[in-house]
Formats: sequence, C-alpha cells, structure tokens
Amino acid sequence: MGYIINQYAIVEGWEIDHLKAAHKEAYNLFGGLVSPIMEHAINKSATFFVNSSGSNVGWRLAIDHNNNLKKFAHWCRAQNLYNKIVLLDVYEEIEQSKIAETIEYVERDT
Repeated sequence: MGYIINQYAIVEGWEIDHLKAAHKEAYNLFGGLVSPIMEHAINKSATFFVNSSGSNVGWRLAIDHNNNLKKFAHWCRAQNLYNKIVLLDVYEEIEQSKIAETIEYVERDT
C-alpha cells in the first residue's frame, strides 16, 4: 500500500460575489472535487472546499492536485478578494492518520 497525503482547500468569505469568483476558479481547476458554497448559520458568510484527489504520494494525479492547490491559493491572493483560504494536508499511514501542519494560509489584510 502506498503513502497518501490528502490535500484539501477550505475557502471562506463574507462577500458572496468574491466567494463565487473563487468558487468558479476552483471549479475550473478541480471540477467535481469542489463542494457547493454553503452558507453559515449567521453573519452572511459562507464556505466551500476542494476535496482531496485521494492519490498516492508521487503519482501524477497527486502532483497535479498539489500544484493546482498552490496555483489556486496564489490566484486568491492575487485577486485581493475578501476570502480566506486554508490548505490542509492530512497524512495517512497504514496504522494511523494524523493531521499535519497547515501548508499555507492566505488571508487578505483588511
């Protein structure tokens, strides 16, 4: 069995038009791995996430997914939108799973 690092992106924002722009860009990069935009219970903010590819470390799919996550984070930063993005790695080992450090956090200063 191979070693897997599940890589996710979680995007949150309170400006719905900005969040929709980020969601569209994520969908262009990741297709069906992008969740719908989900509104929070209060404060008119919302979240969506990009699911992991589920691929083994070193496989082309895993490499492409990681590169697209980085590209997406940089796109969010360059757009200067009121969105927060967290990239998260979850390491899977044969006998246990553990959450690793967040690999990148991008937030627009307000």
